[in-house]
Amino acid sequence: QARAALAMRAAHWLACAVELWDVLRPCEKLALLVAAAGLHCNASKSALFCNDIHLGSVEVVSKTLESLDRSGLTLNDPAGKLRRLVCRTLLHAQPRALLDDTRELRARLDQDDWQMTEETEEEKRLIMGIVLGAADLACLALPPQMRQPWANLGLAEASAADGMTLAACAGSRLAT
Repeated sequence: QARAALAMRAAHWLACAVELWDVLRPCEKLALLVAAAGLHCNASKSALFCNDIHLGSVEVVSKTLESLDRSGLTLNDPAGKLRRLVCRTLLHAQPRALLDDTRELRARLDQDDWQMTEETEEEKRLIMGIVLGAADLACLALPPQMRQPWANLGLAEASAADGMTLAACAGSRLAT
């Protein structure tokens, strides 16, 4: 939970830092934050240890969209625009797509007259994927004064999980 919250915080901070937040429409802002939270909503630990990065990505997208539907946020979106934005942003935060998108954005930025506006839809989506990929490395993206409280929370969460795992192991040994 702490990593999901940290990814959301970092995605917002990075989007503001690169002046993306100001040109995103409300639906796009929501999609970026939902995708950031979804980066760490695996239903099982199997996606973390999956040899095929695409299978892990499918599980993340599936669980994120399932959670989005259960939240009720898609009720007023019959065309599924929010779902498509979240899905695309998550998939473009994956390493291979992230590299391709960064290369594409670099080419567009090299054009002298390029400027990001609300109408530059494809560029916004490229940057959303790049921001989300960077937000996944949130501890590296945030300034130290913003990073430390999240790092402490993540460590506490990990310690609690390790304690529960040790207790479960000890309990199963005692039962045998």
